[in-house]
Amino acid sequence: MKLVDGVRRNTRYPKTFHIPSKEEKAALKPGDWAKVGFIFSNGDVERMWVRIETIENGVLQGTLDNEPLNGEAHLGDRVTFHERHVLGILPEADRPMRS
Repeated sequence: MKLVDGVRRNTRYPKTFHIPSKEEKAALKPGDWAKVGFIFSNGDVERMWVRIETIENGVLQGTLDNEPLNGEAHLGDRVTFHERHVLGILPEADRPMRS
């Protein structure tokens, strides 16, 4: 499984593939959610939320917070990624509470 390089796609398709700014990505902190694109072995792509747990030396780690349609990943899986993989941001303070 690979991750979508949002910076690369935004460079190729700037009018239709929008990503957070460098400043927004630099402000990420543990507890925030990052939307990450997963490319599965069959070519399917799913954009899913990852709750950030740690950020160290430009490497973000967190847990998958969606149940993927593709069986290669699962809710709760550990995900390691970089800022270039961040397709969207939801700060912890803006996340609705689950019931």
